[in-house]
Amino acid sequence: MNLNTRNRISPMVFVAFSLLAMLAFIGCSERDLTELELASADDNPLVFEDEFQGGLDYAAFEFSFYDAFTIDETVAYTGTASMKVSIPALEWAGGSFYTHGSRDLSNYNALTFYAKASRPVTLGSAGFGIGILDDGPLESQLQNLPLTTEWTQIVIPVPNPARMINERGMFWYSMGASDEAVDIWFDEVKYANVSGITNPRPVMTTRSVQALVGDEFSIPGTRTVFNVSGQDYRVYHTGAHFSYYSSDDGIAEAEGGTVTAVSLGAAMITAKLGSTDVQGTVTAQVVTELTAPIIFIDAIDEGLDYGAFESSHYDAMTIDEENGVDGSAAVKYTIPNGLWAGGAFFTGESRDLSSFNALVFDAKATEDYTLSAVGYGVGMEFGTPAMVEVNDVQLTTEWTRVIIPIPNADHLTAENGMFWFSAADAGEFWFDNIQFTNVEEGVITNPRPVMSSASVEALLNEIVPIEGTATTFDIDGTDMLVTHTNIYFTYTSSDENVATAVNGVVTAVGGGSATITGQLIDTEVDGEITVTVIAPPSEAAPEPTHDQADVISVYSDSYTDIEVTSWLTDWSFGPLTVFDQVIVGDNVKAYTGFNTPAFYGGIDFTANPIDAATPVMTHFHMDVFAPAGTQFGIKIVDFGANGAYGGGDDSEHTFILNDSSDPLFVNGQWVAMDIPLTEFGGMNFGNVSQFVITGTNTGSVWVDNIYFHK
Repeated sequence: MNLNTRNRISPMVFVAFSLLAMLAFIGCSERDLTELELASADDNPLVFEDEFQGGLDYAAFEFSFYDAFTIDETVAYTGTASMKVSIPALEWAGGSFYTHGSRDLSNYNALTFYAKASRPVTLGSAGFGIGILDDGPLESQLQNLPLTTEWTQIVIPVPNPARMINERGMFWYSMGASDEAVDIWFDEVKYANVSGITNPRPVMTTRSVQALVGDEFSIPGTRTVFNVSGQDYRVYHTGAHFSYYSSDDGIAEAEGGTVTAVSLGAAMITAKLGSTDVQGTVTAQVVTELTAPIIFIDAIDEGLDYGAFESSHYDAMTIDEENGVDGSAAVKYTIPNGLWAGGAFFTGESRDLSSFNALVFDAKATEDYTLSAVGYGVGMEFGTPAMVEVNDVQLTTEWTRVIIPIPNADHLTAENGMFWFSAADAGEFWFDNIQFTNVEEGVITNPRPVMSSASVEALLNEIVPIEGTATTFDIDGTDMLVTHTNIYFTYTSSDENVATAVNGVVTAVGGGSATITGQLIDTEVDGEITVTVIAPPSEAAPEPTHDQADVISVYSDSYTDIEVTSWLTDWSFGPLTVFDQVIVGDNVKAYTGFNTPAFYGGIDFTANPIDAATPVMTHFHMDVFAPAGTQFGIKIVDFGANGAYGGGDDSEHTFILNDSSDPLFVNGQWVAMDIPLTEFGGMNFGNVSQFVITGTNTGSVWVDNIYFHK
């Protein structure tokens, strides 16, 4: 194996599967569950047994910590060596063990291995079927596997061993980032025949799908529950483990988890896992034109529910059986004076809306009326990832057709929120013919997408919001502004080693600056975000040496701390934030936003005031790290004998760390402020209740080891 080569495997495969909650069988007895029958090289079941077996190689997943993997010749479950994954704090690791030549694993019903960690952790996921470039058709995984400091055997059942005749992806793992570094060991990784894997209960998600002749679509939600030695475990896997059957192959064919529309009509797709029927069916409706999912035409569509928004007029909606567009039924809302109304039509089972380009409906009112907002993407919870809204929709006494474009339908594959509205004023109005559809070409044109431009300073692993996303469309010659969530755009980072941008989430991953831009299908988004990531200190602050008996600690891993009410009070001033971070195993507080001297952050512990006067403390200590700027200030506030703010006996004093102070202010290194209390002139120290920190153009500041001492 060439450990100097780190191939970049696309992360998209395991990201998609990371949402699936899979369970591992954890062997708790001392008996080794594997019963191996070694075969020829072509069906060699061994992955790792003191060394890699049968021409295996390893590649780290793209954007993971590439140097995590080594072979450890000092630790092993059995034999002389194990595979070790060392993951630093705030990094994630993952990779695939694959063969250059395929193997026949059809004689084995499970992948087994032993694992342990340097501390109790939950391994994010592990499985098989990911090779050097992408996932294999039979990819399977388990997720959230508890590891301890003792070796534990883990068994991953193979759903359909008979299909495993041409495998390259032998084993893969993924472990998410943590505030604390961890080592994980794997040993005795091999395929085996495990007794006690019984009673498979395969499932696929029941759905009805419209398709045009020649279209293909995947069968969703394939998974199997196994009984392993008396306990049920669920394995999620690709659809290729099942065998599929169409009620009419002349209409729709199904193979390998993919359905192909052949001719017009309807066909039901069923499946088996071996000889066991799969629960669930997929109905393929092959049509000449995709028809719209209906919300309301004469009646609320089957499978939909309606919920009024909290604090709105709950009784506003009725079904008017006579005043629809063509004299049939419509949804009617009546809002009395002083009240408002709003609500959402939603489904319990999500719908695939990716084939349509608009939500349309007819509306009218008893007099000219303005709907505050209307849209889709609101279900039981307000503000779902795909939420869209149009504001100030004008209604008249005549039926008006309203068209709300879908910015990018590729993101509406599993939507629950079908239609919602909000109306602030008293009035009476109707909706009819609410549905998703494909508006004819030329009606919706000229998309002009925007997002709010910003220049943001972020800490490592901080999430940076993308805000102000909206698109203006030309609808039959009239502009319509569609406000929507940020998932409809595709984002690009100028440097993915600094900041990544995936599904509307920007994550700071390394020191430096990166520019985030967006695109709506083929149209560039107006606006950009510049992210400057401030890397944390590479070393922890020096460990204090004072005895606990001589210290009153506010914040330090070395001492017992008082309880602090707030590390950033609501009376703080400026765009400040505070984060908990771990640096080389040491907990620190990280503040951002100290861009001008006017900004200040309050730290409040009024509920647990410090008496530094009895016994007499002589010094105040704080370790400070500022990557930039010219000075840092710390104000100590004492509330006096009455212990209350503004009681007439309060006292406060500020110590400024700068280029003439003792100690000196120095950028880019920890500065130990150990200040005699005599420097805080005029101060009382019997009821110290608050600190106030400031920074002159420091941006981010890290603080640690805050205490009084003798």
